[in-house]
Amino acid sequence: MGGDNKLKVTGINISEMFKYTFNEHFNAVATFGYNTNNATRDIQRTSIDWYNYAGTRKVMTNPQQEESNYIKSNSQTDLYTLNAYANWTQTFADKHDLGVMLGTQYSFKEYDYTTTKAKNILPSLGIINGIGEVTLVNDNNKGPEKWQEALLSYFARVNYDYLSKYLLEGNFRYDGSSKFQPENRWAFFWGVSAGWRLGEEAFMKNLNIFDDLKLRVSYGTVGNQGGIDRYDGIQLYNFNQNKGALIGDEKISYIDTNGKLLSMDREWETIQNYNIGLDFGLFGNRLKGTAELFWKVCENMLIDVSYPATLGDKAPTANVGSFKANGFEGNLNWSDKIGKVGYSIGGTFTYTTNKLTDNGGSATITDGVRSDREGYPLNSVFGLKYVGKIQNEEQLEKYLYRYTGNNTIDMPTNLRLGDNMYEDVNGDGQIDTNDKTAIGYSTVAPEIYYNIHLGVEWKGLGIDAMFQGTGRYSGVLSTKSMYKPLVGNTTISQYYYDNRWTPETAGTAKFPALSSTSNANNYNTNTLWMFDRSFFKLRNIEVYYNFPKAMLTKTKLLNAAKLYVRGVDLFSFDHLDESDPEVFGATNPLNRSIVAGLSVTF
Repeated sequence: MGGDNKLKVTGINISEMFKYTFNEHFNAVATFGYNTNNATRDIQRTSIDWYNYAGTRKVMTNPQQEESNYIKSNSQTDLYTLNAYANWTQTFADKHDLGVMLGTQYSFKEYDYTTTKAKNILPSLGIINGIGEVTLVNDNNKGPEKWQEALLSYFARVNYDYLSKYLLEGNFRYDGSSKFQPENRWAFFWGVSAGWRLGEEAFMKNLNIFDDLKLRVSYGTVGNQGGIDRYDGIQLYNFNQNKGALIGDEKISYIDTNGKLLSMDREWETIQNYNIGLDFGLFGNRLKGTAELFWKVCENMLIDVSYPATLGDKAPTANVGSFKANGFEGNLNWSDKIGKVGYSIGGTFTYTTNKLTDNGGSATITDGVRSDREGYPLNSVFGLKYVGKIQNEEQLEKYLYRYTGNNTIDMPTNLRLGDNMYEDVNGDGQIDTNDKTAIGYSTVAPEIYYNIHLGVEWKGLGIDAMFQGTGRYSGVLSTKSMYKPLVGNTTISQYYYDNRWTPETAGTAKFPALSSTSNANNYNTNTLWMFDRSFFKLRNIEVYYNFPKAMLTKTKLLNAAKLYVRGVDLFSFDHLDESDPEVFGATNPLNRSIVAGLSVTF
């Protein structure tokens, strides 16, 4: 389609900070911010005359002039922020340090979007026009939209330490969100932490082992309003212009709900956080490290609730779920010098897992990525167990005889050679939702994350490298055209084509046989389409040279200068062909880059 698509974006960002010191013990800070963004889009779609190959004869006009259109839309987003707090500190008897902070934080955001679409236009005009139908929606059927949201918080912090060895801190906040109803709008959250610098104790110094040793413990609650829409407590309606029943010469306009039931009783999720940590330093602090244990508990998690389908609209989430999470994190770093060569080596390791302990009684079993299955981690994958492809007529006949009429997975009666077969997990002679089991880890975040860094420098010449890896991490190969053909195979990747099932590739084929239909049987969520998303990458490596300070001083201009060559993602060990496991998809191969540059500081 011919025409034009123009987008104009403007923005203003203002941030001002004011600080006033009353005396050496007391000061106040206030930060004001304003951000506005405006986007205007003009889209013209004009009719096109199509000619034969020689260009001598017009064969058609598509789209017709009556379907040409002009869409003009405008959106504006305004954000106002305020953050103000006061600090007071005092030392008593040279041993007791006390600090208090009191403050407030406010943010207000509003959004306004309008659009107009007119048909049968005169493209030569530079403004929206048209003698055909005029509607207030764009191509995605999105019409005017306007909303506001606000968050107001009051917070406080109290710090105390004795001889810099015994540390205590309390944090308190009272948060209110416009997303909740007035009776549930506000919630109080608090936390307390304590630290003991064991390395400062005489009995530890006498051991002459640790240069630094600190024990930390903490408990705190935080709030979460994710998953709450701005107006969930108000029944919203959509106005559908000229989309109803045909009465007379025109379709009537009508009002319908927005597809969701309202909720009046939802409240802040409250997450309880526990933490125990140890910081240490050995061998003249050449070896430093930390080790932490942490766990979380939430007893009022927002979760989808099953209601009778006769309600019609989507049921709201409710604070009826519970989950727990726990994990371990540690890091270790060694840095030293051998003569004039400085070097360092270190790494971090994190393991985190979670489990939904109560799903509010929902018994619905569906496949795909789920966060509502009791006893399993959030964002786990559920599906069928793939047991191979149908390889011969005998196998086809037996499979059809057993499961035709005994399945709820859209298995066609004209199943073919090369199509997928699935396991009857519970052995009841059927393949249905009861056979959909956990078939993977989280698709959102890995349970295991680690990195390793190395560095060496000699007289300004050095090399730094960072390796990163993940474990217990799953992905679903659902990208259309890359790992699954579009309906009728209208678009298919060379990768799929080369690995499809045929009688000649029956023993080695990864993917099912091609089909001229959607063939839902083959593309049910199942273990064939799962892959191990873990990887080990050389995230970045840099070879550099820092110019000597004496040389730069002579220029009377430069304070620092570094010449470098840097590589990013130069290699990856993973389990996925053709794509990057971090952002896998049809257009996301592993991107490698090498950059050379000069960095200077004046």
